[in-house]
Amino acid sequence: MRLLTWSCSRKDVDHSVERLGPLDADLLALQECLRPPDDRPSILWRGTPGHEGVAVASTDAALRLEPLEIPADRLHTVLPVIVHAPEPFILINIWARPEPTHEAFALTALEACAAGASLPMVVMGDFNSTPIVESQRRSSGALFRRMQEEFGLVSAYHAHLGVLHGQEPHATFFATGQENRPYHLDYCFVPEHWAGGIRSV
Repeated sequence: MRLLTWSCSRKDVDHSVERLGPLDADLLALQECLRPPDDRPSILWRGTPGHEGVAVASTDAALRLEPLEIPADRLHTVLPVIVHAPEPFILINIWARPEPTHEAFALTALEACAAGASLPMVVMGDFNSTPIVESQRRSSGALFRRMQEEFGLVSAYHAHLGVLHGQEPHATFFATGQENRPYHLDYCFVPEHWAGGIRSV
């Protein structure tokens, strides 16, 4: 199964799914996306009407999506869904907001989604967090540590490539579109015992 996350910057969901088609993903987690014009079982969206939100899209008819309810207050850019697959799991799409911090927002969201959950969780999206930004040096490191210690989750990218958080050779974002300002802000956290089964990132 191939999972993909993209902060698409106010793009239409259908346009984004089509554009990402060549990557052959089974599930897509989109952030900063516009609300789809209609409701479809293969695409779930959450956000504030008139603004961007987050979406999860399935391109495989065998993977059925079921939304999970969480408190709407302050978590309108978090979308948890049950993925009905041969081995079901919960996929949580996060577009981290800065209040109170990006890291605190992500952890609060995860706590809300994990309450009472019995299925494995995959958490992915735009965390807006990296230790190479001075103001996030401690909080970003704490995010990774708490993900592992409290939720048993590790970054698929870092686990597979064996690189340290903050020393990524690949960027997921270029500030103001400039290649000389690369950052790695987008992550996919998976259960630690899944890490050995990752084939590519």
